Amino acid sequence: MKVTKNKRSYFNILVRDFLIFVIAVLTLIFAILYIREEIVDISMIRYLESTYEQVPKTILKGDYAGLKSKNKLGNNGFFEILNENNQVIYIDPGHEPIKFSPEELTLIPNENNRPIITKEEYQEFDSKSYTELTFEYYDNLKKTYQTVVVVDNNLKLNFSNIPDMKKVFTQKEFDLLSGVYDDTYEVSKLFYTNNEGDAHTVVFFREYNPLNMVSASLEGTLGYSLAVFIVFFIVAALIYLINLDKKVKVPLLLLGDAINEFSHGKREKLICYKGPYEFENVCREFNAMAVKLNEAERIRFEVEEEKKKMIADISHDLKTPITVIQGFSKALIDEKINETDRVKYLERIYNKCQSMAKLISVFSEFSKLDRPDFKLEDTSSNISELARAYFIDKYNELELLGYKLELEIPDKYIDARVDFFQMKRVFDNIISNTTKYTPKGTSIYFILKEFDQEISLVIGDNGPGIPEELQKRIFEPFVVGSDSRTSGTGSGLGMAIAHKIIKAHKGTIELVSDGTEEITVLYEIKIPK
Repeated sequence: MKVTKNKRSYFNILVRDFLIFVIAVLTLIFAILYIREEIVDISMIRYLESTYEQVPKTILKGDYAGLKSKNKLGNNGFFEILNENNQVIYIDPGHEPIKFSPEELTLIPNENNRPIITKEEYQEFDSKSYTELTFEYYDNLKKTYQTVVVVDNNLKLNFSNIPDMKKVFTQKEFDLLSGVYDDTYEVSKLFYTNNEGDAHTVVFFREYNPLNMVSASLEGTLGYSLAVFIVFFIVAALIYLINLDKKVKVPLLLLGDAINEFSHGKREKLICYKGPYEFENVCREFNAMAVKLNEAERIRFEVEEEKKKMIADISHDLKTPITVIQGFSKALIDEKINETDRVKYLERIYNKCQSMAKLISVFSEFSKLDRPDFKLEDTSSNISELARAYFIDKYNELELLGYKLELEIPDKYIDARVDFFQMKRVFDNIISNTTKYTPKGTSIYFILKEFDQEISLVIGDNGPGIPEELQKRIFEPFVVGSDSRTSGTGSGLGMAIAHKIIKAHKGTIELVSDGTEEITVLYEIKIPK
């Protein structure tokens, strides 16, 4: 599985989500304010529609019963007509006449210019309680002006911007000034002159309070808006927090599951996560760690298998000479052989012991390369000069054995950091394989080349070649012999040792082809400069 990389950091995502949250909240606030304003406008329209701008014609004609007042006053609303002496000359059927003194009648708000009246009680720093009446006058939904009346708890006038306002009120007078009668009706009046020229007053009593309707609209929409805002804010905050929690919890849960599976040996499954860069990076690092550990586990398994095979091969290689030694030794002990054969038996025993000692020595060298305390004694040297000196010493030996030597070593200084003692073992092992498995007269080639980042050392021969099935396993331990170029002897560790030494130099060794028939076996060694 692959982790998809998202370049956005966790901080950027937090900022983005927070901005979305803030924008959503601000949008809701503006929407609530707009809707609230619309509700207030609708309430004002209804309030004004329930108002008589002028005295109905039926009242002017004296046809009081013909006035259809329920549309504007409500089902239980009513009106009464007062003459110039404030005597009730008509009242809607089913209602008792209500009398007002001239002063009380003056305080009742006018119907054709009915204000919105709000009442507020408060306490000043002197600990005295006050009641404030605010009269707001509107024309086509636009406030034109307002007046204020403030009284103390004894209903004495404290402040007013209305000319000739009373200085002291009775409770009834203050209620009428507030547009309220008997805490039940909204009251208002209209002065008019009838068709006969008589002065009259019509007083309206509404079953509901249009003033309170507007005030309730203002307060109610405010409360409703606040409730809606709180609910939306909580929902938006929960969505924001859940989203935030998800962004943190999902990668942690994935990591937890992966670690749990990893601890139970299921190491091939990788985390597939797309999200904030920081969490992606953690998942990616975990995947990299899992791949490395899985690879390390695979290598460890291969090493264990290699060790098992090595022990089996060593056991097999030691078993034959030990069996021979036991047989010859038993024959000598039993004195079943003559003196001439006795010397031969002792020589066979000695040779087998020499073979075993050599095998154990080679195996010891091979094992030493795997030890943690093994270190190369590498120094910066002119590898051209070192290689030339090695093959000069090797020349006479190879010539006596019947082999030719072809060299291509540059005269220039080629600097390389190598442990040349170990590097000579690599050369010895390769050349030893050549002399062991090829006929006399075979040419051995050595070519040294320098490149930008590495040095190439090539050792090859023009012998019978190596079978294809053996080429793939040439650097494995205990790989010896072939039908075409071996007698079946040798430890089989020479090329494995060479491979480990080159690997310790952070280089590579490969069995390659040069694309010609001249060189049949070609070992190419590459080490960094």
